[in-house]
Amino acid sequence: MADTADLIARLLARRERWVELEPGRELRIRRPAEADIGLYVRAIGIDQLGKAVVGWSGFTEADVLGASQGSTSPVPFDQALCIELLRDRVEWVGKLADAVMDDIRAHLESREAARKN
Repeated sequence: MADTADLIARLLARRERWVELEPGRELRIRRPAEADIGLYVRAIGIDQLGKAVVGWSGFTEADVLGASQGSTSPVPFDQALCIELLRDRVEWVGKLADAVMDDIRAHLESREAARKN
């Protein structure tokens, strides 16, 4: 039998997927819980979007600081750093917003279909 921490981790993992921002750079997003969906539907900003990001792949110091100051060393995921990076890369924000809203919409449609059955 799984313990509570394992069940929570598995529950959260069911809400996650990878979103490619550009070749070689991906964000791992987690669909918000139903109780938090209203925050996204009413007004979605970079801070709120950033809270949906729970990991990344392919990001280097050069992505954060620019090629002239950063190396090609991978940067471990940090949500606060991700949010600050998103503030300077608005072309990524649209892709992220679309992905989060698509996941919310699909979840709500799935719940509605289940209620009708």
